[in-house]
Amino acid sequence: VLIVQRAATERSHPNKWEIPGGHVNPGETILQAVEHEIFEETALKVTRVTAEFEGFRYLSTKYGSDESDRDDGKLVVCTCQLNFCVEVEGTDRIRLNPEEHQRFDWCSLENIEQFKMTPAMKKVVTDALHAIDSIDRTGN
Repeated sequence: VLIVQRAATERSHPNKWEIPGGHVNPGETILQAVEHEIFEETALKVTRVTAEFEGFRYLSTKYGSDESDRDDGKLVVCTCQLNFCVEVEGTDRIRLNPEEHQRFDWCSLENIEQFKMTPAMKKVVTDALHAIDSIDRTGN
C-alpha cells in the first residue's frame, strides 16, 4: 500500500504517515474525488477502483478563513472517511505535493510497525492490505 508522510508544517498530525486522500468537492462524485485527490497528492492516475473497505467517522478542527466561524477562528467538524483500493498507472512517477507530504513509501504487514501513524490510520492501512490480499487470492 502506498503511504505518504504528512508535511512537518501540517497543523494536524505533522510527520505522521497516511494513505493519500482528501475531500469531495461540490458537484463531484466520490469516485471523482478519489481520482482527483490521488492525482493531486501523488501525480498518479487511477485506472480502476478495485475495492471499498471499512470507513469511519472522526472529529477534526477546521480553521476558518474569518473569525465568524467561532470566537477562536476554529470549528469542530465530523468527517466521514471512505476507503478504497485502486490501481494506478506509473508508480515509478510519484510526485508529492510538498505543501501536504514530504515522503512516500510502500507499506506491508511486515514493515507497518516502522511507520508512525495514528491508531485509526494504522487500522485503515491494515484493512487495505487485507483487502488487497483478498483481491489477489480471488482474482477479483
